[in-house]
Amino acid sequence: MNLTPNDPQYHQALSGFPILAPGDRFLRLPAVCDVIGMGRTWVTDRVREHAFPQPVRLGCTVVWLESQVRVWMAERVAESQARTA
Repeated sequence: MNLTPNDPQYHQALSGFPILAPGDRFLRLPAVCDVIGMGRTWVTDRVREHAFPQPVRLGCTVVWLESQVRVWMAERVAESQARTA
């Protein structure tokens, strides 16, 4: 079924997709490592343990949404501050 933005069901069909943050972009593994300051093995181990955002597969390429990585970082900071309070 091909829907256009003028079809009433178009927006309903899109409701199952995640909402992207304004300016969101895909990050490959080296960029993720740069953003969080951890190495490739650390990231892949946490992905396997479901303790880090799961990547998005684009064909044979694996990427992460920058917004999900930054939310994960904020959650770690909040957890750390809650433990020391």
